[in-house]
Amino acid sequence: MANQQRVPISDEATAPAGGWTAAPMWSKVDETTPNDADFLVGVTTGTPTHQTFGFTAFSVPSTAVITNLTIFYSASKIASQPANIRASLKVGGTYYDTTDAGVNPSQTPTITTYSRAFTVNPATGVAWTPTDMNGTGANPLQAFGVTSTDLAPDVNVYMVYAQVNYTNTVTGAALLAGIGIATGVGK
Repeated sequence: MANQQRVPISDEATAPAGGWTAAPMWSKVDETTPNDADFLVGVTTGTPTHQTFGFTAFSVPSTAVITNLTIFYSASKIASQPANIRASLKVGGTYYDTTDAGVNPSQTPTITTYSRAFTVNPATGVAWTPTDMNGTGANPLQAFGVTSTDLAPDVNVYMVYAQVNYTNTVTGAALLAGIGIATGVGK
């Protein structure tokens, strides 16, 4: 099994405005190991909110079979009352804020890493394809991030990244052709 990881490189969308602080938000969560020195704060707004990020396109081989896309995020909350945090995707121009209950993050100072695996492209309802992951298909992955329906108390997010997991199904003939060896009947 192979994988590729991507961290945020830009702020893609904050909806509604004011749900997250402080810009540039991507720079607070752009790592694969939680860094408690900088973090994004999801603030109480009374409405569902998401924060998504741009990223460098994946380069999954065209012969790969995608197992899943997993969004990892680390979070804590500032008080003991319930809150929630979950993964968010933008695919083919539509936002997909996961419909699971999310996680009730641990209370600060404990930072916990959570993950959500997407085995199918939410825009198509079928397995992800390499072109979906690489941003060249009809329903490409365009952004990833976090979402919440309850940021009371405030939730701190320390890390967000995407990981595509796949197996490469290169055939023997394709492998030989890739290194310059012709297959078939000789002259």
